[in-house]
Amino acid sequence: MPKPTYFDSQAQAAAALNVEIEVLRQAKRDGCTAFRSGRVYRQEIAAWLAERQPRAASQDDDGPEPPNHTFVHWDDRRSMLLELVSEFLTMNFKRGKFTPAQYAKMGLASIDPVLQLGRIWKAGIDEKSFRAIWTAEFARAKKSRANG
Repeated sequence: MPKPTYFDSQAQAAAALNVEIEVLRQAKRDGCTAFRSGRVYRQEIAAWLAERQPRAASQDDDGPEPPNHTFVHWDDRRSMLLELVSEFLTMNFKRGKFTPAQYAKMGLASIDPVLQLGRIWKAGIDEKSFRAIWTAEFARAKKSRANG
């Protein structure tokens, strides 16, 4: 299967490239050209990472280990959980996969499952703030799209 030209989010790129999401955030702050229109372009971010992060050789000197495309560091579980769900909904809404009403409905319906998973994962989510922010965000999105 061919590698994608771009990733839909920083969280997706971090998981696929086996790097901490904070590394990608720093790359963006540093002006890396990989970040355009909410996407992270593979070629540019790979070049940026190669320049700034020395590759570690494996113990038996057979070269670097291949990236584990499904690994997400456990310490990042809170940000990954919140960002992945939010970015998934937002990007698909922007691509016209669902109406403003559907977007708001799905976002609001995501609150309780995200909080429940956060509790199970002991992700340290401030539930009251999370609920207030997401409720306001999806309600505002529904209202602004309906009026706009």
